[in-house]
Amino acid sequence: MKSVKKIISLSLSVMMSVSVFVSCTDNEKGEGFQLQHFNGMDIEEYDSDLLWRNTSEVCNDGAGDGDVLWVSEEEDPVNGGYFYMYSSSGGGAESTEDGKKPSEENGPAAYKGYVYVARSRDMVDWDVCGAVDGCYALKASMDTWILSHMYAPECIFDPVSEKYYLYITALSKVNTPELREQGARYSDSTANYWDRFYIGVAVSETPYGPFEFATSESMYGDPLAKNPNGYVLSDINPTILLDEECDELFYTDEFMAQFKENGVVNQAAFEEADERFVVIDAHPFFDENGDLYLYFCRHMASDSPGGHNIWGFRMKDMVTPDYTTITNILRGSYQKGFSYVGNADATVNKKFVRTEYAYERTVSDEDGKTVTDPLHPPHLAKNWLSYTRYADGTESTDGQYESALVEAPNMTMTKDKDGKTVYVMSYAPLGVDRVEGDYDMKAAYSYSPLGPFIKPNPDQGATILGTDVAVNNFMSNLGHASFVTVGDEVWIAHWQRQTPFGGLDQGRLYALSSCSYQYIESTGIYMPIANGPTTSLQAKTSVASGYKNIALDAEITATNDKTGSVKYLNDGMWVTHGVWSDREFEAEKSTQITITFDEPATVRGVLLYNSYFTDNAFKNISLIQFDLAQTPAWHNGTETSCYIKNLPYNVEDYLSEKGVLQTGSAAVATFNEIKVNRIRITVKESDLYKGGGKIRLSEIVVLGK
Repeated sequence: MKSVKKIISLSLSVMMSVSVFVSCTDNEKGEGFQLQHFNGMDIEEYDSDLLWRNTSEVCNDGAGDGDVLWVSEEEDPVNGGYFYMYSSSGGGAESTEDGKKPSEENGPAAYKGYVYVARSRDMVDWDVCGAVDGCYALKASMDTWILSHMYAPECIFDPVSEKYYLYITALSKVNTPELREQGARYSDSTANYWDRFYIGVAVSETPYGPFEFATSESMYGDPLAKNPNGYVLSDINPTILLDEECDELFYTDEFMAQFKENGVVNQAAFEEADERFVVIDAHPFFDENGDLYLYFCRHMASDSPGGHNIWGFRMKDMVTPDYTTITNILRGSYQKGFSYVGNADATVNKKFVRTEYAYERTVSDEDGKTVTDPLHPPHLAKNWLSYTRYADGTESTDGQYESALVEAPNMTMTKDKDGKTVYVMSYAPLGVDRVEGDYDMKAAYSYSPLGPFIKPNPDQGATILGTDVAVNNFMSNLGHASFVTVGDEVWIAHWQRQTPFGGLDQGRLYALSSCSYQYIESTGIYMPIANGPTTSLQAKTSVASGYKNIALDAEITATNDKTGSVKYLNDGMWVTHGVWSDREFEAEKSTQITITFDEPATVRGVLLYNSYFTDNAFKNISLIQFDLAQTPAWHNGTETSCYIKNLPYNVEDYLSEKGVLQTGSAAVATFNEIKVNRIRITVKESDLYKGGGKIRLSEIVVLGK
């Protein structure tokens, strides 16, 4: 993907390369020997064992909406130690009898849905690895229920069965009398393109496939066995026929009685009450108790009121929903003309900040089942109320209009100040085709996996990952992202336009951002906030590099810190969005920052993140002094200290057309291993990019172990 420059093991530490050093122009003196290093001034050639950057080189078939799964060696000794990326496309894969791409003389190919899979050690360099035709994890055959458009695949590992489950949504065939004779139960609607989207679940022994759609035989050992809801599973039907099965469950005699006249159902009245429930963007999630939940987007279709919104339910097993728990979790903004009306205080064009079932709903003490009002089935959108006001009567201060469209659910867990588990659901508003670039990764939180979820205000973490147009002209349309948890690190795999703020016709590219959890005083919750988007050099995940950010656990002090802002130097966040711009270290004038480790640490690199504000940004770091625990074995001297003078910040590559420096970018130094007790960093007023003003740094990352 890139040309790479590795730091060469040094035999003579006093030798310096013009390409890696900036000449010394002041009287700041270092102690010990001068440390040879890569200085971040070449963003095309760098130490790829430690660093990476978002480029435009992973197009993932232009599909987007993919999922990244980390598989540890503890989970899977054979296939672990890799990240796996699943993605699909709206069309299909060529299919021939021998499984190869047909030649042109054979005429048109048969097109069906498919899922690509690739794997990576570091989430940067990817290799296609599918078990089917060398690139697919799943390719639907002609005999399955799928017609086309297999969307947004997500994979999860089940520790009980030790199998991998792939959740997809796709467009079904049009049902016919002939198909019904074979057992097909899906819709025959041709009124709307979206009327026939369903959830499929496929199973494999490995993360790269081949995945096969779940059947009663593969799940329960008997082709005629029924799932816990009483249905036989086969690839003739979608694994989860949500609309049809909810109708069968909730349209009881008591419910239907309200439409009867003289003992006969008034079909027109019933059809007016009935709704169509079609699904995209399925997201499986295990909570801390090991219970499985499935979240999804209810797509707009014929007879489907309430817009485009997010729902979920608890699962009885990996493929069987507990429909009694079905919940409308999130809606977009209030618009006139939709069947949901919120409450009497709903404000047009304001975002719905919470959604609740409008009637009585209880959990039985005897069997744990959720019981709802029989006259108001919970799978009907009209039976849920959404509010533009919080419980205290205030409305959201988030000015981002969400329309009637929210999609792409993805869940992570965090904690509050008391250590209680909080569930944070990400979602994407407005739609993927937004040329405005505001298809962002938004947030809502709850103390229960099924809510009620609250959309917070901007300063409470409303946006996890978004495009700040005040400073960003380099990356847009970041939505439909997935949280990737690996050890103590959380990453966000997301998307970008090939041309920032361009049209969807160009497809989407893969991108990556690290993530931190920031404490929000007003809610008492640690909310996920992305360190992105960026195209600058960043540190790789520690499972790939072997080095983590040890500054997080170090003691950091600084001179001329008048406000106690030194705490922001190792809070895990480099500021990329204006709402968090007050969470930076600020010095009234020249400052010395001291990083002290509890015990000697092996260090391979440092990244000093610049300010969100160009007026307070640095162009240079005067001195980085390393107090060593021992002389490096590769050094031929006896000194127990070393230094880097005038480490430059790459203004040339990071200055945008907007005249501002790219947020989330850093001055970078990587070098051979040194054993360090303490690091002292001197930043002078003369180091400022524009001169004058206060010195601000967003974060310091020390790569070590």
